[in-house]
Parts: sequence; structure tokens; C-alpha cells
Amino acid sequence: MGTTKERAIMFADIRGSTALYLRLGNSEAATVITHSLAMLGQIVAKHGGRVVKTLGDGLMAVFDDAERSVEAAANAQDSLDRLAP
Repeated sequence: MGTTKERAIMFADIRGSTALYLRLGNSEAATVITHSLAMLGQIVAKHGGRVVKTLGDGLMAVFDDAERSVEAAANAQDSLDRLAP
């Protein structure tokens, strides 16, 4: 039998993306979402996590422990808040 390992999973979804697409149009909004997800991916990696999947305006990441996941989530929230108008 295999070894069981505990992991922390983080899900992130960009709030208000539908309204963003309506306001900016598909091309510009897609650019904003793509850059935002790239930034989130960098934050995940900085905190020792790995992005498992992206879909639309969200992502799923895995971490070896919950503390790193929470730190990444807090850092991501702060970073996105600074970008918002």
C-alpha cells in the first residue's frame, strides 16, 4: 500500500470577473484575468505551493501544509486588493 500524506488545497476565484468582462470587453478582461492568475501562481510558488489547475477565473493549488496555504491566500488577497480600482 502507498504512503498517506496530508496536503492543504487552496481554491481561488477572482470575484467580479463577469462584471469585468461586461465593462472591459472580452479581450481586455481576458488580459486582466490572465495577468491576475499569473500573479497568483507566483504567490503560490513563493509560499512553496504548486498550481494544479486553472479554469476560467480561478485556480487550485496544493501545499505541503496548511500554514503555507493560508499565508499564500492572505498574500494573494492583499495583492489583488492593491490592484483593484
